[in-house]
Parts: sequence; C-alpha cells; structure tokens
Amino acid sequence: MKLTKRSLTASAAALLLAVAVLSGCSGAGPDTAYGKGSAGTGLADPAKKDIAMQLVSSAENSTLDWKSQYKYIQDIGDGRGYTGGIIGFCSGTGDMREVVERYARARPGNPLERFLPALRAVEGTDAHTGLGRPFAGAWAKAAGDAAFRSAQDAERDAAYFGPAVGQARKDGLGALGQFIYYDAYVMHGAGDTDGTVGFRTMRRQALAEAHAPSQGGDEVDYLDAFLDARVAAIRKEPSHTDTSRVETAQRVFLREGKLGLETPLSWKVYGDSYRIGGGSPSAHPLRQGLGTAPHQAPTRPVRGRPRVPWRRQLACVEGVYDSRSTLIGKLPNRAIGTTNSLGGLVHAPHKRTARRNTRALRVALVALGLTLTAVPATAFAGTGHAPSAVHHQEAAATGLDDPAKKDIAMQLVSSAENSSLDWKSQYRYIEDIGDGRGYTAGIIGFCSGTGDMLDLVELYTQREPGNALAEYLPALREVDGTDSHEGLDPGFSEAWETAADDPAFQQAQNDERDRVYFDPAVSRGRSDGLGTLGQFAYYDAIVMHGNGGDSTSFGSIRERALAQAKPPAQGGDEVTYLNAFLDARVWAMKQEEAHSDTSRVDTAQRVFLENGNLNLDPPLDWKVYGDSFHIG
Repeated sequence: MKLTKRSLTASAAALLLAVAVLSGCSGAGPDTAYGKGSAGTGLADPAKKDIAMQLVSSAENSTLDWKSQYKYIQDIGDGRGYTGGIIGFCSGTGDMREVVERYARARPGNPLERFLPALRAVEGTDAHTGLGRPFAGAWAKAAGDAAFRSAQDAERDAAYFGPAVGQARKDGLGALGQFIYYDAYVMHGAGDTDGTVGFRTMRRQALAEAHAPSQGGDEVDYLDAFLDARVAAIRKEPSHTDTSRVETAQRVFLREGKLGLETPLSWKVYGDSYRIGGGSPSAHPLRQGLGTAPHQAPTRPVRGRPRVPWRRQLACVEGVYDSRSTLIGKLPNRAIGTTNSLGGLVHAPHKRTARRNTRALRVALVALGLTLTAVPATAFAGTGHAPSAVHHQEAAATGLDDPAKKDIAMQLVSSAENSSLDWKSQYRYIEDIGDGRGYTAGIIGFCSGTGDMLDLVELYTQREPGNALAEYLPALREVDGTDSHEGLDPGFSEAWETAADDPAFQQAQNDERDRVYFDPAVSRGRSDGLGTLGQFAYYDAIVMHGNGGDSTSFGSIRERALAQAKPPAQGGDEVTYLNAFLDARVWAMKQEEAHSDTSRVDTAQRVFLENGNLNLDPPLDWKVYGDSFHIG
C-alpha cells in the first residue's frame, strides 16, 4: 500500500498492560484431554484461587496465612522504596499508589489519601519523602478496613492474577498451569529488564520447546518446558538463585499429575515443608513487626508508571473480563499493563511500552520543521460548557462501545493515523517504517518487534489453523523484541495481504485492537465517570502513546490530569477534567518531536469539548494536520 505523507502520521502501540496484551484472547480450552478437562475450572474457582494465594505466600512470606499480609509494610532495601501488602506493592514502582487510589475512590478521606501526592512524587525512586513513619503507620492501620483489603485484592487481580489466568486459559492450561503462570508474574513481571528475564520471554522459550495444549500439545510436556525456562531465568538473578519454589513445589505437583491442583498438596520452599488438605496445613510463625517480610526481596524491576504487569502494565487500566470470561486487561501491560491499569501492570514495564511511538517516523515527516516546545500541562485554560448531571449520565450510559459511536471513534483515529476515514481499508497495510520495531501492519499498527503482531497471528491461527500466516509463527517469536525480518522475508508481507482478505483475520485484528487499546480505554473512561468523548480521548491517547511506563504514556498523562482536576467519578466536572487531560496530552506530545503536531487534539477533540459535544453526536467537523474531515 502506498502511503501519503499524511498517512505516515500514525504512531505504534505499547501494550500491553497492562494490562494486558498478555491477557487471554479466548477462554476456550483445547480439545486435548489434559487441557480441556483441567482448563474447565481453573483458578477462577474460589477454592483453587485460595490455594494459589497460599502457595505464593509460602514462598514470599514463609506462611500459608496470606491474609495476614494486608498490613505488612517495610523498606526491604531493594531500591523500590516501601514494599507493602499481600503482593508486595511498591512505592517506587507505582502499584502502591494505584492501591491507594483505588482505596481513595472507595473510601474518600481515608488515612492514606493524604499521602497520594507524596506517592506520585516518589514514584520511580526509593525515596520516603513525604511518607516515612506516618505513612507506614497509616498503611498498617488501614489494613483493618475491608475497603482497603478489597483495594489490594483488586490490584493484585488486575496486575497479576487476572492476566496470568487469562493467558493460561488462552494456552489451554488448567489450574496448575494457571498457578505456574501467576507465580512467574509475581516474581519476574511480564517483561524483561536489565538483568532480569520476564514472563513473556519464559513463555516464548517454552513454546520453542513444546506446543501448548491450545496448539495441540501435551500439557505436561509444555509445563515442564515452561518450568525449565523459569528455572533458567531464576538462576540468572542473584536474589532468585534458589529454585525450590519451582523444583520442590510446582515440579512436584506436575510429576504427581495434579493438573487441577487437587488436594492434598505437599511441598517444600527454601527448606520449609508445607501441606494443604489431608490434615492441618503447615504454618510458620509470623515475623515480628508490621506484617511479615517477604522471604526474600522481590525482584521488581523499577518501572516507570504502569507496571503493567504486570504490574499492570494494562496496568494502569483496570482488569475487566469479556463475555468469554477471559481477562482482557482493561486494563498490560499493571501493564497495562494497567493493565489496573492493562495490563498495564506489574513488575517491569511491558517491553511494548514505547510501542505507540512506533509509527513515529510518519508523524516526523509531518512535524519536520516544527520546533520542539515543552508546554506545561497547566498552560491551557479549560473552557467549555459543563454538562448537566443528566447529560453526563446519558453519555456514560451509551459510551464508546455503542456500535455507531465505536465506528465514529475508528474514523476519528484513522483521520489522524491514515488521513482517511476509511479505517477498514487498513487490514492489508504492512510496511517496515524504519522505526526499529520491524514490520508495522494492520488497522492499529501491530508490530513484529513488539509482540502484538505475534499475539495477533497466534489468535488467528488458533481460530483458523493452516492459514497463510501460521508458518511464520516461529520466525515472529524469534524476531520479537528486534527489528529483524529474519525468517519473514520475502513472503511474509504477501501472506499478510492475502490473509487480510479473510474475514477471520479481519476479526482477529478487531479483537486484538479491542483487547489491547479500545477496551482498556473504555473501561478506564467509565471508571473515571467519563462519557463517549472522554472515552475516545482516552482511546486516542493509548493508540498514540501506549499504556507503558514512560513519562508520556497514557498512564502518566492521566496522572498529570488528575493532579489538576478531579474526574466525574471523584465528584469533579467532566469538561474541566477533560480539558486538564487534553492539556496533559498536548504537553506529552510536545515532548516528542514525532508527536509535536497537536492538531489531533487542538483542532479535533478540543473542538468537540468546547462545543459541549460530550456524546460525540454527529455532525462532527474537525481538522488534523491541516486536512478537514466531516461525519454526519
């Protein structure tokens, strides 16, 4: 497909997240006896989930009493500030802040809410500035509040548990496999960082050795391969060289054939013995102090904002389940990774964090000659007509997931990404635009170097085995994280264009777009009390900036806006908040030369806002990069 200069203005995608990309695309189990039988219930069963929590706690806290950890808080000297709660939320990585934000939404005026400015300020560092002993005391005290415990549970599920179960179900794994994924997310995060190996790399290495059940493989063989990859990853990190949580626990269950985590279960971690079922579960005395310190310092690579993952890298966007009961990280890549966030999030930021800058080259052609100017988020005065309460309720009730509104959203994004309202013509698009992420293709810019193209082709192949792209899956796994075309050229581009004529491939692109970008945006917009326009503003931001951990990602843009105005969900005015969000978005765009043309905000979204069109009702008239567009 030949691109005009305007069509070179699209950017590429991040996530995860949080929240996400690693989230399952389908809840359907495989047809194998192992996969189909064991994946049927899985960790979604409350009793199995509680077993998973006890198993993790045996390794993290040397006790099966995971519920005693809500009040735990301590600086364990790992460079991530305070570590606290049931999953080791950290002040330096962003998920502790996300927990407190959740708590503040549920219980405004709680004892921890006053520390939110300090938590935002110390994120990305090990500092205690503005926190200290008062914060630690408030955290421990808050643990007596059921709302705070629920906030911790929700963040754990959005950032770790939900993404693990979602991906495992997609791979056709039962309760044991879902737990194995979950424990890997908890320890390693979703993506690699300096000196660490993340879940995605482990999974890719395992898939290179054995097929997952959803691909027709044997569940035991695949899980053995995954645990081999996990052990190799653990041994690369000085703080994780003891592999007993795998070798004398998970591997034992696997060899015993307990793919459904059937009790009784007996295992050892760090030399301590534990048992669930068939007698009183073993328990170890709790350590003294504010809760129980982790058995060993968790290796959570410091991530910038959404940890999607898992610290929700998606996440930053809260986890939401679709109609197939599959977590889709609304929020990631956490992510947020999200991510949570999807999601979004959540150890290390998803390696697709910068993905929405993928098509940066296209925007750079438009931005050529423009001067890079950093504009404070508060530089623009918010104007517009405040909607009535009735208007807001109506907008949120309909929202961007209304089919007609969703199509408008697709056209609006396409006007900026491809200088055309015909977004459906982009299924065939594929090109290496020289941005270091390999091939960029399809309706939302899936990239061979960031993993979402791989996820897309895996989904397509799961639905349509033997398709024109299936033979390239090994190569896509190999080039993930690079700009290489090895194993793809010369036939991959032609195969992509051929596949684009298949309605099943078009649907797969739609579903991945929704899972990674659209659904997380709508979910977060709804949770913030926003109507159709606000949900679109979120979606367009995730499309361009991603939901990762850098200062210009969606999560950071939203944080900057929250520092200036409250969203409707917190009692704020919708127009005022959206003006603050768009101010923050413009600031973020101007930090990147490739995004410094802000017309997709200032002569499009801002116009709709100033016209009081919170519902994105046509007719709509706007300009992007000097071109005029009209709908309705």
